[in-house]
Amino acid sequence: AAGGMQQAVAKLLYNCARNSTCGMKEPETEFSEILDSIRSDKGLTAPTAGGKPFRLTVGLLVGVLATLLGDRSGSGWVSAIEVLSDLSPRQIDETKRTAAVVTVLNSACH
Repeated sequence: AAGGMQQAVAKLLYNCARNSTCGMKEPETEFSEILDSIRSDKGLTAPTAGGKPFRLTVGLLVGVLATLLGDRSGSGWVSAIEVLSDLSPRQIDETKRTAAVVTVLNSACH
């Protein structure tokens, strides 16, 4: 299953790199940067209902990507790119980054 997921993400990033509407300029590099950000001391977080930061993990992100990429309609692939684009450290708008963390956490934790 892990190999299939790796292939799906590779295909997603490949397609993104060849599509002028993709929100990431360098999808493969940015995906690595996203993973580095998640693993960093600071991490990527979103506030809980009580206002405390809740940290995104690589496992939660990959789980949500698996769900999106497994969508038979194909719309999940667009959503996956939107989430990754907003999680990218190159995303200047911190509000968008936090909203993307919320999207992943809500998808994974509900």
